[in-house]
Amino acid sequence: MQTYIRIACRYIRQYPQRTIAMILSITLSVFLIVAIGSLNESAKNSQVVHCKNYGAQHVIYRELDQKQTEKVKAYQNVQRVAVLAFYGEWKSPNGLTVNLLATDNNNLSMENTCIKAGKFPSQTDEIAIEGWVLDQLRLPHKLGQTLEISLGEKGEKRNYTLVGIIKDRMDEKSTGRLNAFVTSHKEILSERDGHLYALVEFKPEVKIKEEINKLGKVIGLDANSKEQHVLPNNMLLSAMGQINTVDWDLIKISLMLMLVAGMVIFSVYSISVLRRIQDYGMMRAIGSSSRQILYIILWEIVIIYVIGVLLGIASGAAFVQLFKGAATDIFIFDALDAFGNVSLDIIVISGLSIKLAVLTALGAVLAAGIRVAWMAVRISPLEAINRSTQDEKIHVNEKEGWIERQLDITKKITIKNLKRNKKAVIFTIIAMSIGCCLFMVKSFAFEFWEREQDLYYADIRPGLDDEFRLNVNNRVPMMVGYTWEQIAELKGQPEVEKLTATHMLYGRMKIANSQLNGEYGKNYIKTMEKRLSEFDKEVEDVIEGPDDRMGFAFPGDSDNELVIRSTVLGLSEAEWASFSKNLIQKEQPAGEKSNRPLAIIRIPEVNKQGTFWSQSGKEKLKMEPIFNIKVGDTIVITYPREGYEESLDNWNLIHQYEKHRDKYVDREFTVAGITKVLPEQDSYWLGAKDAPYVIISGRVFQEITGIDTYRIMSLDMKDGFSESDYKSLKEKVHQTAELIPGTGMEDRVESNKESEKAQNEYLLFYAAIAAVLIIIGGLSIYNNINYNLISRLREHGILKAIGLTASQFKRMVKFEGLLYGAISALFSCALALLIELGMFVYYAYFACTLMREQFFIEWKSFLLVILINLCIGYLAALGPAGQINKLPITEAIRSTE
Repeated sequence: MQTYIRIACRYIRQYPQRTIAMILSITLSVFLIVAIGSLNESAKNSQVVHCKNYGAQHVIYRELDQKQTEKVKAYQNVQRVAVLAFYGEWKSPNGLTVNLLATDNNNLSMENTCIKAGKFPSQTDEIAIEGWVLDQLRLPHKLGQTLEISLGEKGEKRNYTLVGIIKDRMDEKSTGRLNAFVTSHKEILSERDGHLYALVEFKPEVKIKEEINKLGKVIGLDANSKEQHVLPNNMLLSAMGQINTVDWDLIKISLMLMLVAGMVIFSVYSISVLRRIQDYGMMRAIGSSSRQILYIILWEIVIIYVIGVLLGIASGAAFVQLFKGAATDIFIFDALDAFGNVSLDIIVISGLSIKLAVLTALGAVLAAGIRVAWMAVRISPLEAINRSTQDEKIHVNEKEGWIERQLDITKKITIKNLKRNKKAVIFTIIAMSIGCCLFMVKSFAFEFWEREQDLYYADIRPGLDDEFRLNVNNRVPMMVGYTWEQIAELKGQPEVEKLTATHMLYGRMKIANSQLNGEYGKNYIKTMEKRLSEFDKEVEDVIEGPDDRMGFAFPGDSDNELVIRSTVLGLSEAEWASFSKNLIQKEQPAGEKSNRPLAIIRIPEVNKQGTFWSQSGKEKLKMEPIFNIKVGDTIVITYPREGYEESLDNWNLIHQYEKHRDKYVDREFTVAGITKVLPEQDSYWLGAKDAPYVIISGRVFQEITGIDTYRIMSLDMKDGFSESDYKSLKEKVHQTAELIPGTGMEDRVESNKESEKAQNEYLLFYAAIAAVLIIIGGLSIYNNINYNLISRLREHGILKAIGLTASQFKRMVKFEGLLYGAISALFSCALALLIELGMFVYYAYFACTLMREQFFIEWKSFLLVILINLCIGYLAALGPAGQINKLPITEAIRSTE
């Protein structure tokens, strides 16, 4: 055994360049898997932290009684439980509604927040409130103050002492949901028995999805039931890897690198074996067996493999540490700069990535070793001793192509060399194209969705990423809203980039029974009716008799008609033009100009059970629209205009349709388009986010309703705003909100920052993969060109002997390097273009998720790839050209490679 190891070590020392190349290829492959796998896990950890900002619980069990909550607390794999009960609504003096939640301190942990000052309530007359909620209520951040709280539906007032100020919760702050916390006690739990919520966090290292189902069965709930009493935190579970337990991204990267590393090692090792094939022949001639030669090859591979793997793991682990606190623009190009710059503070070395790296490198070297061993043992000793060149592969009588006839003699020789070394050329191109394709495709994908966002969503959803949003409360009479003068004053603030204002109306839609989409439509109606019947806290004071019912759908004027809930939005003329331009599916039939105003409708999509879940366990459910309405059809909107002019209660007017039918007026519209995306959406329950929406122009809205005020506003701040700018505009927005008591104010500044951070981590991950893969591909192409040229020393010596000058030879070699680069660039660009075209076709015509069907070429990434390939090919040719020129002609001719 020692003999085999000594011979293997001698070969390793005898061919240092090839040994270094093979070790380097293994090292880089392992390095990339370890580095990217660790960055991936680090990014996932950051995603977990990001997701926990919206709730650290793994699941919520709702509509429980006290016995069920006790079973939850006693379950063996539960780590923490927070029992939550809705206690009542606090009607504040400035018109805002605050939800009083009865719970314990565990709830704060579940919400990834904590007590900022003071303590959590422990007595029935104590309360804790978030700082931003105190600001909204215009209350000082002062512990010990007494708050007189009016409980709306209970009709009572109670005094509470502020004992705790809670750290702001980002999700609630960004959506304007106002909450305050009181302690849970027997009276509250008894009062809300059957309506309790249990927020559950399971112990580490358990299979959370399985535990959710098991605990559900213990307390008598089915996790897959359409009753939706079991609500997993899918965003958090996905980030934790509990939904997709196999990291397929890392597996795909490993297989990709196995291919690249295998080709590099195979190419380099094969060239090395060509030179020593005579040695193997002599060993066979003096009595060595094929098995002994295999042992030598095996030990050589083992030594190279171990060195490469150890260097790769060490360098990968060290490299990952460089990302701690590093700016993301290290790998992010100009196209990505819009997302800003953040730092990656959590670094984890992935054990899984190390295991995958070891297995990947082993697969690559074994593939190369098997091929080389097959070459070494199948050749006879005599052939091995006599083989001194590859010249017999040159076909001197091969017919020249048109391109070759246009070239001089040196370039013709280069073309012929490429033809006879087809395998080396193919390996080189594939090795380089993998990294280049990944870079180009990811660049295209990013630009692809950016254009979809900027060119489409910016037109139809202008307020999507705005920092502030105001929404008038659904209890405020419909005629009340913000005037254009009030809006103009806010729009004129120096910190405001743009402001969008939207008319909004609560109404109903008249639908023929034939327009319902079969079971999808019928079951949808049942689902919405059930939701309304469960929503009891808003309706206690308006029910007068058995016939005075609240409903989502009512019979129309005929037996074949239904009147269902809908919401109407009125857009400014510019927004309506932009929206309709992007969404109108087809023109009206030729010669038929509608004399009715145009409307675009959003039709909800449901599964066959009438619910909005597209997934049930592992089964993907078919989703269909609830209506059979098409572009060009006529729809009828009806709304209580007389009741709104009398400032009657919105809830009463809308949900008690039969009682107020005589106050309703009908308006006909022609459907000009059907959309899945809304330009705006009312945040309140009466806005019926899961009901149909009708979008019309602001001019038509004012004409038919007589309402010239606005119920929704969104403000976008100028880029690069400072903290003082933020505070100044926030105060002005708050003052505007208070002009209409009860207006909800959303502050999305922190939420937007967190979203940008998560996006940057995603970009960092894939940009790093592409960058390092290009490096590996570049080294691959460099090594292949280098060794393919060095392997033809004898040929080059002969050319120089018959009169080829040093400058001609150098030009020939450089041309060969550039040709390698050009072919690699051409193949990479063509392959990337095909993948990008396939991606476009899939999203535009199969997945139907693409709104703007316009293909483009992301030319910057193509240009960069072409330059990289040409530069690598050119640089790869310089080394061997100089080395060969230094050799005497006679020595070059005597070369055996």
